[in-house]
Amino acid sequence: VNGYRYLVTVDSKTVPPSAGFNTGWTQSDVWAEQTYGDNPATSALDLGPRRGGRDPSVPDRVDSSNTSPSANVYEHVARVDLSGGAVGDVEFAFSFRVIANTIDGPDVDTSANRTRQGSLRQLVQNADAIAGAARATIPAGTYVLTLEGIGEDLSRTGDLDVTDDLTLDGVGRASTILDGNGLDRVIDVPATSIVNLSGLTIRNGLSDKGAGLAVAAGTTTLTRITVSGCHATGRGGGLHTQGATLILSDVVVTGNRSDTFGGGMANQSGAATLTDVTISGNTAADSGGGYAHQSNAGASTLNRVTISGNTATSFGGGLYAQVGANSLTNVTVSGNN
Repeated sequence: VNGYRYLVTVDSKTVPPSAGFNTGWTQSDVWAEQTYGDNPATSALDLGPRRGGRDPSVPDRVDSSNTSPSANVYEHVARVDLSGGAVGDVEFAFSFRVIANTIDGPDVDTSANRTRQGSLRQLVQNADAIAGAARATIPAGTYVLTLEGIGEDLSRTGDLDVTDDLTLDGVGRASTILDGNGLDRVIDVPATSIVNLSGLTIRNGLSDKGAGLAVAAGTTTLTRITVSGCHATGRGGGLHTQGATLILSDVVVTGNRSDTFGGGMANQSGAATLTDVTISGNTAADSGGGYAHQSNAGASTLNRVTISGNTATSFGGGLYAQVGANSLTNVTVSGNN
């Protein structure tokens, strides 16, 4: 800065994951976020937790060819005073499994595949790209998807595509909200993986099937989740499983709609287990206003489930089981149309 005082910075885009990459992924797909370091707003070197660096809402932008402050946005910095001699232990810590803001958006570097630093979307990209299972907490807030573009499975646009093992823990369904913004479904699980979601709300998705969540492979478990306000032009307004396992525990599926089958949820050749679940106020333009099972290759097991206040135009205002293995224990089906 001047005299014996200096600012030390880290280009967070160059921080490599120690676990290495899954096949097909590179450094340009991932972006670490700061979790520990100095507070550069003070004159002393005071190390401690620093989630998101100087401003968690602002991404790092470092030009290695031009170190002038006017040409860079330095977000991960430490203030060092050398007037008393050499200074050691200027430490930084970064993580690929931390969320620092609720912003959804692209990286200013359009040549890379990464998106917004410290965002939920970038965390999912990190989990897909880096070898091994990942787990992260989603802090309280409303996470609105804003990057338009459907039909890709890399989370760069549209929905959040989970392609490796991932656990996301919200802090409560009233506090952590994932909002599809009517752009695409909210979460897609297109590849074989183990996915666990808890303590959050999924809402306002729009897609051809499973507008809140679509599971096509592996095993996905929802615990203490609300799925609401989603619209599928095909099956499964809120939830859809096809050829995969979907487990629901303490889940509310409400206010969703399908233009065909399963206004709340559709099981199409999957294995679905529902325990302590409420399916209410959903609508299907054809059959299964609340829940639809449509394949003799799949199985639906419902225990302590309430299906009420749902509507369908053709068959099964609450529950439509066309074929397949269906087991119902302590299930209430009432007030459907």
